[in-house]
Amino acid sequence: MRGSPKPAIFWISWRMAVSIAAALVAATVAVAKCPTGTVAVSGQVNSVVSTASVEATVVVETRKESASQTTQVVHGDFTVEVPFSTHSWSFLGKDYCGAVPNFVEVRVTSGGKVLVRTRLSFKGQFEMVKPYKYRLKEKLSLEVSNIDTR
Repeated sequence: MRGSPKPAIFWISWRMAVSIAAALVAATVAVAKCPTGTVAVSGQVNSVVSTASVEATVVVETRKESASQTTQVVHGDFTVEVPFSTHSWSFLGKDYCGAVPNFVEVRVTSGGKVLVRTRLSFKGQFEMVKPYKYRLKEKLSLEVSNIDTR
């Protein structure tokens, strides 16, 4: 029959599909509008033989994710910057671009072996230097006890 109305279930499903698509697009735009934060950690590794190949890995942990970066330790010193997402959701479902890490873990390794590991509280040991840019308040000093990594 021409011009007969379509079943109501079709229209409900179509409207639901459009609503879901709109919500997904809005969520994607919300994540894209939040700036990326950065955590910088500078440190010194003591008691490591200078000829050793030593790496420092910094892991930034937020409620939703973790991010990490690794660098070589040169003459006992290292500096690592780790980007992280500042996007989060408020209790009422609104976008919020103020997420910060809960903890920062620093691992020093050589040949796949962990020489020293420490976990730092973000709120107590880091400071904001620019919006969304944070650094460790004091240079980290890590002691590796009696290990020759040659």
